[in-house]
Amino acid sequence: MLKIWSMKKEQQKAENADAAGGKKKKVTAAQLRVQKDLSELSLGSTMKTDFPDPDDILHFTLTIEPDEGMYRTGRFTFSFDINQNFPHEPPKVRCKEKIYHPNIDLEGKVCLNILREDWKPVLNLNAVIVGLQFLFLEPNASDPLNKEAAEDLRLNREGFKRNVRTAMGGGTVKGFTMASRGFSKALRPMARQLAAKPATQQRTFVAARSLVRASAQVSKAFAGQQQTRGVKTMDFAGHKEDVYERADWPQEKLLEYFKNDTLALIGYGSQGHGQGLNLRDNGLNVIVGVRKNGQSWKDAQQDGWVPGKNLFDVDEAISRGTIVMNLLSDAAQSETWPAIKPQLVKGKTLYFSHGFSPVFKDVTNVDVPKDIDVILVAPKGSGRTVRSLFREGRGINSSFAVFQDVTGKAKEKAQALGVAIGSGYLYETTFEKEVYSDLYGERGCLMGGIHGMFLAQYEVLRERGHSPSEAFNETVEEATQSLYPLIGANGMDWMYEACSTTARRGAIDWTPKFKDALKPVFNSLYDAVKDGSETKRSLEYNGQKDYRQKFEAEMEEIRNLEIWRAGRAVRSLRPENQK
Repeated sequence: MLKIWSMKKEQQKAENADAAGGKKKKVTAAQLRVQKDLSELSLGSTMKTDFPDPDDILHFTLTIEPDEGMYRTGRFTFSFDINQNFPHEPPKVRCKEKIYHPNIDLEGKVCLNILREDWKPVLNLNAVIVGLQFLFLEPNASDPLNKEAAEDLRLNREGFKRNVRTAMGGGTVKGFTMASRGFSKALRPMARQLAAKPATQQRTFVAARSLVRASAQVSKAFAGQQQTRGVKTMDFAGHKEDVYERADWPQEKLLEYFKNDTLALIGYGSQGHGQGLNLRDNGLNVIVGVRKNGQSWKDAQQDGWVPGKNLFDVDEAISRGTIVMNLLSDAAQSETWPAIKPQLVKGKTLYFSHGFSPVFKDVTNVDVPKDIDVILVAPKGSGRTVRSLFREGRGINSSFAVFQDVTGKAKEKAQALGVAIGSGYLYETTFEKEVYSDLYGERGCLMGGIHGMFLAQYEVLRERGHSPSEAFNETVEEATQSLYPLIGANGMDWMYEACSTTARRGAIDWTPKFKDALKPVFNSLYDAVKDGSETKRSLEYNGQKDYRQKFEAEMEEIRNLEIWRAGRAVRSLRPENQK
């Protein structure tokens, strides 16, 4: 369906030239995809690529010269080796210098999730490069290749910084002589000076950064707002909104801000797991409160939480916590509130990741005390995504809100916690709007509505004589594996421009018909969310004693729908699932 005009033209030119010379050189699928990825690279002034063989785009180098963080003023070169199975297999990436880094070992191997288990064919080279860039901004001690460096980073941050400077200056660290090219040549004397004389660091860093910036090769202007730091105002389709970036809250600032706080995380489900581990990796004093010896207790122990040290029953955790993070399920928040509320004394802060309980207090009975701060940070993704993006150094998008501000610091506290749990950027909302949009979206385009459309289209195709494999491929597989990721990356207008003329005309003509048919349903859905009837129905159902059995029966029915049985067979044929 899709056509990439420039690539096809280039391929045709190459084939014509080769044919004229009596030979025909085939351009492979991997080369076409790499050419597309390279054409879309967004390299800032601190990065450049080099192709030793101009005719071989599957092997190149990337040089990164960080201008901030512990590795600033350094120069690091990575080799990219891409095989013919790309994008079904990730590129092989190695660092060519010896570097003192928890996620890069002395042989140059790189620990980046998207180069391993999290790689997907929809990811591109730009995603890998962004991941490498963030390794220098935020080294991750929780998933190390160099365990000594990781231990240094965890236990002796200042010592780790000194070792980094020594390594980049070509010195010896832990018995190993490090990268003579870790600094550009003109900066090596500065590196040695920095390692030996910390008092000179501030003025020397200014000179070093200026020199690096002056000599860096600018391959392409950085797209969007990536270089801007802290709060900024952005134009969203003509509407001005403030956006808060994590760069305004570096780890040192977070540690200082929360130095007198104990974060008591109540519940260890999806969000509890992701947020809790990120808080712990950021060095904050966080404890987990769950039912003793229950499944969540066992899950927490598996993740390294220690009973009596940072794992407690719920009451003990709340009594110890200054910031109580209620990440129980909506139904569990309602059930446990009578026991939790009396422990929320003046001076504590109550944190949610969903405004459901306090907004619908008439149904949930979660009526918060009037003398405490009540805040919210709502990541726009599952707890697993919160965790995986944090480990990649990227960060999830989140909203934040203030329900009650007793201290005058609730907004600042919410922003800091948003960054601490792993948010890349945050935008402000209200508890009410967060709840309405979240419940509405889940029932609409995110889950319920999309499943309904899948079923309707699939059933019509089957009723009209199409096979299960064809119906599934045209309904689900092409959407999820090809089109949706491209829409997410480039927008719907790009999608229309990239598809065939026949597909484009039909899609444009049928869009208003679907909109007119669906808008009344979406209006009815929003009304049901806002008036609380959806909340009441959800709590009543989830509060039934046989809820689990009923839910499993519903899941079994969905699993056995022909569309999803066909889907299991189709997914098994994907290249990445071939043994």
